[in-house]
Amino acid sequence: MPPIDDAALAVIKRGMAQVLIKSKLDLSDGVMSLGAFLADLRWQRGASPAGIAGLWASLLGKPPEGHRIELEISFPFCRSRCAYCMFPTRVPADSGELDAYIREVGRELSFFARPFSGVPLSGLLLGHGTPSLLCPRRLEKLMAHLEPFQFKPKAKLSIEANPASADRAKIRRMRRLGFNRISFGVESADQKVLRSIGRGYQDLRHVADCVAWSYEAGFQEVNVDLVLGLACDSVESFLGSFRACLELRPTTIAVCLLTPTDRYLRATGESRQDCAQRLESWLPRVMAAVRELSSSSGYGAAGVRPELEMWTITAPHAPPPPAGADLQRPLSVLGVGHGARSHI
Repeated sequence: MPPIDDAALAVIKRGMAQVLIKSKLDLSDGVMSLGAFLADLRWQRGASPAGIAGLWASLLGKPPEGHRIELEISFPFCRSRCAYCMFPTRVPADSGELDAYIREVGRELSFFARPFSGVPLSGLLLGHGTPSLLCPRRLEKLMAHLEPFQFKPKAKLSIEANPASADRAKIRRMRRLGFNRISFGVESADQKVLRSIGRGYQDLRHVADCVAWSYEAGFQEVNVDLVLGLACDSVESFLGSFRACLELRPTTIAVCLLTPTDRYLRATGESRQDCAQRLESWLPRVMAAVRELSSSSGYGAAGVRPELEMWTITAPHAPPPPAGADLQRPLSVLGVGHGARSHI
């Protein structure tokens, strides 16, 4: 394919933007995958499976100095669809759909096993949806497909979980399968806010149990997520949720700034301008309070900055990042599963 100059690319972007607006497609489903296309058309070089495998083989044959490679398995199922979610997730129709997903991921991993043979990976993420929906037997079956892949001795192997679908036995099984980091989607500790986003079933006492069970099982890192900027929230109630999460003593707290999808805007009746103005008015007070609360609890808040879409608040007992894990080093991601995106 001949190179496309900037003027031609601008025309393509404008045309596609007009089509997307007229079609009223939901940005939280399939359309978000067009982001990479609109940003850079070079992805077409590896559009076929054989071409993609060839690109990986070329990279792995001569990796850049300090290069890291991580594996990301996208799990596209949840018990229900949260209003704010950006990932293409859905409620599984039945257990057969989960089994079909595991088979398909197995095929994808088998396809890429050859170029990755003997290549130690720096990390693993099983997430995007709710992997904790899987029963222990299905989770073991999924993880068995990873046998051809190798991980570095101190690789971070992370799994995402909804506290409502996690219990002590399941958390222990996750740890025995090799995961050393677990991330719980908490989003808020305020029941009114939770009901507004479809998570009224969540119980903070059970969240606390899940964090305790994770440490008991031997997880090195336990993360909890919060969302800042939800329509039914307020500065005061968000800070109440943040205090509640500090009391759980997780390794990290990830505060994700709301990115309003079309689905979220339809559910709340707001505009993107409404959401942006709310976040802008909240940020000075929230950042100052989060830094103060973190400091008084012994947590580090160096990652709380207005230009970041996610803040990471770190506990004093958090393990140090592995050598070479700084953001300045090249990172490639092999993504498998519905909704996954690879990056070379």
